Formats: sequence, C-alpha cells, structure tokens
Amino acid sequence: MSFPSSLLDPEVAVNPYPFYQRLRTEDPVYWDEKMQVWVISRYADVVALAHDPRMSGIPPQNPTGEPRHQVLQKLTNNLVMFTDQPDHTRLRGLMEKAFNPRVDGVRERVQQVADSLIDAVADRGRMEVMRDLAVPLPLTVQSEFIGVPMSDSMQLTQWQAGLADFVFFTSFTPSTKENDRRTLQNLLALTDYFRPLIEQRRKEPKDDLITALVYAEEEGDYLSQQEALISSIVLTMGSFLSITVALANCVLGLCRNPDQMQKLQDQPALLESAVEELLRYESQVQFSPRRANKDFEMHGQLIRKDQIVIVGLGSSNRDESRFSNPDQLDITRADNRHLAFGYGPHGCIAARLARLHLRIAISTLMRRLKELHLETDDLVWNGAPMFRSIESLPVTFAMK
Repeated sequence: MSFPSSLLDPEVAVNPYPFYQRLRTEDPVYWDEKMQVWVISRYADVVALAHDPRMSGIPPQNPTGEPRHQVLQKLTNNLVMFTDQPDHTRLRGLMEKAFNPRVDGVRERVQQVADSLIDAVADRGRMEVMRDLAVPLPLTVQSEFIGVPMSDSMQLTQWQAGLADFVFFTSFTPSTKENDRRTLQNLLALTDYFRPLIEQRRKEPKDDLITALVYAEEEGDYLSQQEALISSIVLTMGSFLSITVALANCVLGLCRNPDQMQKLQDQPALLESAVEELLRYESQVQFSPRRANKDFEMHGQLIRKDQIVIVGLGSSNRDESRFSNPDQLDITRADNRHLAFGYGPHGCIAARLARLHLRIAISTLMRRLKELHLETDDLVWNGAPMFRSIESLPVTFAMK
C-alpha cells in the first residue's frame, strides 16, 4: 500500500500521525497538491509562524464563484480569524471582554447538566458518547450562556455546522458553486436569526453573551452591529464544536488507555494534568490556516505571496523533538505546552470555556462510572482534515 500524499487521503482521517511523523522528518514544509496548501508540521515552526508578520488572514485575494465572494465579503472584515493587526487586536479584545468574565459563572450549570445526562443513561449500562454527552452538554449550557431558547439550539447547530466547514476549510481550498451556495444560505439563516436578537438586547439587556457582546467596551470603543452579529455566530459555533469534539476525543483516549484511566480514577488530583494530556494526545483542531502576504523561504521551500499555509497543531503535539514519547498518553506529563487550542494571537477564544466543560465532564465520568469500555473498535472518523472528530462513540460501563 502506498503512503498517503495528502491530508485528504482516507487513511489520514483514520490515523494521521504516521503521515505527520514522516512530514516532520522528511518534508517539514510540504506542498499538498490536492489541497493546494503548504503544510507546516514541526512544533518550533508552528510557534514561530504564530507571530510572523509574513502571515495574514486567510481569504484568497480573488475568490472564485459569486456565492463564495458574498460569504467572504460578509465575514472578512468582521471575523477575527480573517483579520490582521491592528483590527485583529481590537476585535479580539472586545470579544474577550464579553466572553471571558462569563465563563466561571456556568460552572455549576455544567455540573448539573453533566450529572443529569449520566442519570439518563445509568440504567442502560451503555451510551453513545456523542449523542448522549458530548453534544447535549455544551448545547444545553450554551443555549443559556448565549441567550437563545433551547428549542432553537439544534437548528442553530445545523446552520453552524454548514458554515463551520467553510470557515475552517473550504474558504481557502477548491470548492464548487453549489457548496458555496449552501454556505451562503447557512450564513444568511444565522444572520437573520441573530440580528433581531442583537437589536432586542440593545433595547432590553439580559444576562447573556449576546448582551455582553452588544455592550462590550474598551477605551470608548464598541463592536459595530455587524461585528456583534458575526461574533455571536462565530463564538457560539467555535466553542460548541471545540467542546463537543474534544470531549469525545478525551473519552476515546481514556478508553484506549485503560491504565491511564485507572490512574485518574485512583488519583482524582491528576484531573487538570489528564485533560491537558488528552487534548495534546488527540487534538480536536488539527490545523490552523493562514495566508502568506509576501514571498519567503522556509526549510528550502519558496512560499509565494497569497498561498495558503496551514500550521499543524495535531502534528506539533506529537513532535518528538518537543515531547518525550509523544505517541504515549501520560496523564502525569509535566512539560505539556501543547497547541490543541492554537497559539499566539489566533489562539482559541473559547479555550477557557472548553477546559471547564472537559474537566467537569471527565471528572463526573471518572467519579460515577467504572468499567468504561469501547463497545466497538470499528470507529468512523470525519474526513475533513481540520477537525479530528469521530462520528459515533458507543461505550459500555457500570455505575459505581
């Protein structure tokens, strides 16, 4: 069997790590012909590029297709991952002012929901982790955190899933006009939903994220209505996806390493270290895309202006030059500056919220369940290279 040549190859979706290792060793700046992007695979290079002024926001200069052009036009000046300094610093600062102070306030609610979800499956002795825990936990908490009715949450996630594929992948890779048209429909549906909510919160503030975004202020500066609108969409989309995918990956990592799961059950004080190691071991976000704003060389390769450069977070987290025994899960790992939530100015804004969910969910599973096992090894991974996400994760267990 031939070795994969692209991140889009099916075997890479199942297990990307041998491919990453080969890239780090033989071709650390690799041209992926299928994706038409440069792939950066070494930890040191990824960290260096995070602050490199030769890297810019990702929209291509000449997007093909009218629907894609409309989506990019709506997102480019208001989406934090598409902006550069000084706009990026301003936009991110205001978003963090709205988002971060609210995180600790949901701790009790996350615990309540986690316990109720375990109660719901207790008598069955089995659950499908995505359906029974990883999706409903953040969905329930975030509907309240954001300020939308729970009855609308599932429809919102469906629209967001369609937009997420564009934001994190197809905005910088070849696509079709039909795909771009569907993306535009999802974006318009989301903007039509959030716009009246933002207008309502401006008149009638509530204790929720939408209100916080509307009134976020720094040195007399506020988000415009369009910026608040796009920020509402992207923060809810990004945090939900990060938590859902990361939680399923953490449970999988423990099930595949029963000695580490037993160690965590025996030593609950290792929880924080365990969550960080699980994030490193099976990172939910595998790549972060950027665009070169000028020609430059790296490891003997000429990267041309406007070419897309995707920095390998998942590969960096398995880099043998940075982590000892990187393919081994070790929940006592001390030096663990992983890149699961990105690095530098474009690190994940929702990292604090994701960590809170993960620590509470994993702690609850370890405290309340025993004999947690995979029901099958026949797992199906999502083929999109940006997210390392599993479609279904059935497990069996006994209650303590």
